[in-house]
Amino acid sequence: EGGYHPILLNDVVKDGQYTIIHKLGHGGFATVWLAQDMIEKRYVAIKILMAVASEDAMNVDI
Repeated sequence: EGGYHPILLNDVVKDGQYTIIHKLGHGGFATVWLAQDMIEKRYVAIKILMAVASEDAMNVDI
């Protein structure tokens, strides 16, 4: 209950828009990943919340 969402290097998320490149860091409630935006052709940081933290979070499309 309430664990981290499994993400691996080179995973593709958000319907193919982002490719995971590197783990930037993690804390008590989230992991932050460096990803490449395949549409905008730029690098972005993506924060993946733990399941417990995401229950109270608002969903935001990026």
